[in-house]
Amino acid sequence: MGANILKELGGDRAEQSEFEELILEHFGLASHPSNDEILYSRPETEASLKLVYDRDGFLARAETIADLSADDIGVIRRKVEEQLLTPGPIKVRKRILLTAIPTKGWFRSRDRFQIVPVPADAPRPHFLHADHPLILEFTFYSSPNLVISHQRQERIGREWELVCSALLAWRLWSIGPHPRWNWSIELEGGRSAASKLLREGYTWPSAVLEMEDFSATGEHPVLASVDPRTYYSLHRAGQSLDIPDGFALLVDRFLSLSRRDRERFLRASYWFQHALRVVPQSRSAAFVALISAVEVLSSEPQSRSRCKECGQVIGSGPAKQFADFVEAHLPGTLIPEGERKRFYRLRSAVSHGGKLLLSDHSGWGFTPKNISEDADMQALWQIVRAVLYNWLITKA
Repeated sequence: MGANILKELGGDRAEQSEFEELILEHFGLASHPSNDEILYSRPETEASLKLVYDRDGFLARAETIADLSADDIGVIRRKVEEQLLTPGPIKVRKRILLTAIPTKGWFRSRDRFQIVPVPADAPRPHFLHADHPLILEFTFYSSPNLVISHQRQERIGREWELVCSALLAWRLWSIGPHPRWNWSIELEGGRSAASKLLREGYTWPSAVLEMEDFSATGEHPVLASVDPRTYYSLHRAGQSLDIPDGFALLVDRFLSLSRRDRERFLRASYWFQHALRVVPQSRSAAFVALISAVEVLSSEPQSRSRCKECGQVIGSGPAKQFADFVEAHLPGTLIPEGERKRFYRLRSAVSHGGKLLLSDHSGWGFTPKNISEDADMQALWQIVRAVLYNWLITKA
């Protein structure tokens, strides 16, 4: 094991993905000899630096190997200081999000991010039940390294998107950096013409995605806020985007989390958003993703003893642990423990290939089984939304 120079390089103070990108740019080549390390080298030379990771994927060490000179270490340290650690000019980046209802107002979280409607010349759907665009504007410190600046704004924008998706009571998502090509039908005079292969995307001729400051909001009202008990209720209707009371406090709570807890909340938010996106194609996949969102936040599994007589694990099983965690973060829920355990067992059967929800292989129909599964899905949406909210409220 070589000397650990992570602190000497400044990598202990830098954002991990940015540090990794800078190291790769510096050396040019990388290899992956084992599950917990990456080796870096220049063309036609032996590896000079090794990055070592812990079991959760966090960078633990940077070790010298072969002939990594003091001059090389100094150059890397200077790049880290100038390109990663020294704040450049603050920029505001726009990220286009889509949601189930129009956005007519605005919300700003201090100098972090702002939600605003798209401008008047931007395209909008001509009917209510559609994907409606809105703009998420967020600040970031630019870097003289353009690759780092792009990576930074994409990471920060994605994080705020996930936080909003978890805490706002409407389906919220972005097309993202890897758009698909879809066969589409353009209606002409109420009749469909031939299909066209079109690339996903949202833009308009006057769009400017990077600015020096937030957009002016004078012509728009502030987003309406609603008591959380009403806001997250199962069948609440709404004609435009709104927010829960205390949304600004929720954002502050997220930022006060430890590094690992913040990463956990973002992972839970990812699975929740994934469920929202995949449900039109597969209710079974959405069901699994919703349970996974809760599992991310539940306590780390503890080693448990086994019965000397029968060999069975002593203590609560995963279904009981899931039910207990939901009860702890959703006290007084009207969904009994037996039902919560059943949700977990159903998720296990689906994720291991032993079952599909009926609507995924026979379509929806007015039958007792379809109606029961629909009720299960609705209950689970409500559970997960409330758990995400309450975990954040009580954690920080």
